[in-house]
Amino acid sequence: MRAKTKRLGSLALLLACFGCSDPGPGESGVGIDRSGSTNQPGREGRNDSKKSDPGRQLEPSDREPTVLDVAISECAPLIFDSCEIVYPAGAISALHRLQKIGPRWLAEGVWDSGFVVFDADGGDASEALVTTGTLDRAAPSAKDIHVATIVDGRLVHQSYDASGNRRGDAVLVSDETPDEIAIARLDDASLVVWATPTDVVARGIGDASGLAEPFHLETDVWKDGFRVSVIKNSDDELAIAWSDRRVADSHHRVFFVRADGSGVRGLPRILFDSLVPHRVVDLQRTIDGFALLLEEGDDALVVPLTEWGDRAGTSYRFLGLSRVYGLAVHTSGEMLLAALRDDGRDAVLRLDPSGAPRGRWMCLDTHASAKEHSIGLDATEKGYAVLFRSPLEQQLLFRLSVAGP
Repeated sequence: MRAKTKRLGSLALLLACFGCSDPGPGESGVGIDRSGSTNQPGREGRNDSKKSDPGRQLEPSDREPTVLDVAISECAPLIFDSCEIVYPAGAISALHRLQKIGPRWLAEGVWDSGFVVFDADGGDASEALVTTGTLDRAAPSAKDIHVATIVDGRLVHQSYDASGNRRGDAVLVSDETPDEIAIARLDDASLVVWATPTDVVARGIGDASGLAEPFHLETDVWKDGFRVSVIKNSDDELAIAWSDRRVADSHHRVFFVRADGSGVRGLPRILFDSLVPHRVVDLQRTIDGFALLLEEGDDALVVPLTEWGDRAGTSYRFLGLSRVYGLAVHTSGEMLLAALRDDGRDAVLRLDPSGAPRGRWMCLDTHASAKEHSIGLDATEKGYAVLFRSPLEQQLLFRLSVAGP
């Protein structure tokens, strides 16, 4: 069930490329409000974000970084290098969180807990989701997979080989039942991050299932709406971004910190403290630091960060969206943003290394549909791999090249 092409043809219809219209006369497709405000009802305070001061990292400073609004554009044709059908119509539920596992790929279920693995060309895919518990989060390395999940109301860690076969017994991480979990790899070890109603906690799991002592990222604050992203920063260090809503005053806050398997390195930065909802979607390493992707209400906000997590330069707010899927960063510095537009179509948008739009949105659907929407994406050597659930409910894996300088 695999097809491949290097030109736009009948396969492009599966990806719904030709149904997207071009901007009309006089339309640029991308509009930027240089004032950083929109003057729309309900958008008061949209620029009340704060920049942390290295001298007082736990307090927002009075200086406000620039945020530019980017209007939704008409769709441009999607030109891809290759495409494979990983799963035929109806064979599996929606997938996302595409990650490398050596030369292969891993993807997680969106609504159903579990993961699948498949070859670089889409072949030899798992017959069904490999499921451990009720909230599986997977972190692959070149040779195996670590999963953090909930089993019988407790947070556990389970190892698998690169083909998805279970190795050994599950290891108890915590007796608590978290609302959300994240896990990331440090070679043979991993770090699990979760939230309780009052704390945000992390715990390293080393070789031979050795457990480090848990350490706290946030303590003694009643909260809800926890979202977190953890990525590898170096051979011995991870970067963590998380968001939650403080119950006492309904403030939505976004944090960043670097850590290893035993504790934090430096104090957490407070990046946002606002009544406007800010939810962490993705965190990616860039040439100069990090790119943080947030949902701000229904919009996507791309925030550049320094090596230590301070806000750096201009952030871009992308309007006209209803769901934000993720962000991939190529070694050239170019980025690819994936989202569901207000018109009900899944789409991707190239960004330059600063986070500014490069061209127009490229739609993957000709029209809105009632299908399960999902996109998973990751950078490759030449560009990006995008895992997309088509209107025919196929899981398609296609590749895009970087746009170049």
